Amino acid sequence: QHSAHPRHREAMLKLIDGLRVTGRNKELIATGRQFLSRHPGDPACAEVERWLVRLLRKANDTAATAATLEAHWKRLGNTPEGYRSGREAVGLY
Repeated sequence: QHSAHPRHREAMLKLIDGLRVTGRNKELIATGRQFLSRHPGDPACAEVERWLVRLLRKANDTAATAATLEAHWKRLGNTPEGYRSGREAVGLY
């Protein structure tokens, strides 16, 4: 609600941790997507994308999984994990 607050990023990450512990996957997917859109340059985005891909696969949302893998590939670039994400995204598309 207070996205301009200086500690908004920290609050979102704590909320994400709490949702992961309680297993509230639908809320976690929504909050993860919000974090990625509000803080696209944050170093924590790579980790958020990793678990978001796993949750989206469990939810059988192929298009969203592919889009998240593509974003992860673009974020990591020329790394083994980046290549792997890119290949998986192409395979899902």
